[in-house]
Amino acid sequence: MIKTIRKQLSDFLPGGVFGEKPDDQTLSQTKFSHVTNLACEHHFGDLDSSQKRRPNASLHHHSSVQMLKRSRMKLKDWYNTLPEEKKASLWKAARKGGKDLRKKHKEHEKRVLDEISELTEQQETKKRKKDAKSKTILDIDILKQKLPDTDDLKTNDYVAVAYHDMWYPGLITDKNGPQLVVKFMLRTRTAGTFVWPARDDVQKVLPEFVIACGVVPECVNYGRQWFISDHVKLDELFQMYKNMYFETDL
Repeated sequence: MIKTIRKQLSDFLPGGVFGEKPDDQTLSQTKFSHVTNLACEHHFGDLDSSQKRRPNASLHHHSSVQMLKRSRMKLKDWYNTLPEEKKASLWKAARKGGKDLRKKHKEHEKRVLDEISELTEQQETKKRKKDAKSKTILDIDILKQKLPDTDDLKTNDYVAVAYHDMWYPGLITDKNGPQLVVKFMLRTRTAGTFVWPARDDVQKVLPEFVIACGVVPECVNYGRQWFISDHVKLDELFQMYKNMYFETDL
């Protein structure tokens, strides 16, 4: 308990920010200061009430009302001690400085609104990044569940391989270390329909780019073309893979 109290009062203990005894000038300047934060709570309560009653009023108006509402008696006593010449000079200065004070209040209000807008945007950006990161992690987990196990791939297996533009079916003709040697089929204008090119398109690919196994095409058009019935599902799977690995900076 003593440790907690000492920590809370550290600023007011010897060596703290307010640990030294104030001089006479500071005591004179702060003799009207409140010892609690009730005054601040009252001011905020009055400001909130004033803004609800007069929502279209300016900050200049609300500030003037609050100053007169909470300090009117002390302000009146101070004003009554002034000589007539000083009172006249004070009113003249008040009328002259009214426009400047309104302008200052407007600039201050604009700065406050800009800071609120900037802070709100930062919080929304932070939330969007956090949500996007959570969604990315979830999407990766979902995608990993849909991707095949490539450890058991062997020659003469049909696979679908993801490239940056689209997925392509092919036949594994050989295995070169960690790489697969795949002879690819060529797309036609008809969705899901492929042909073997006149010149073999053989490429070496890594197993992690294989998005599906056992993609055996069906012979159509008397052997001139080959059709993959799951091409729609493969399109959707490729789009997930593309968004995750080709277009997202992980």
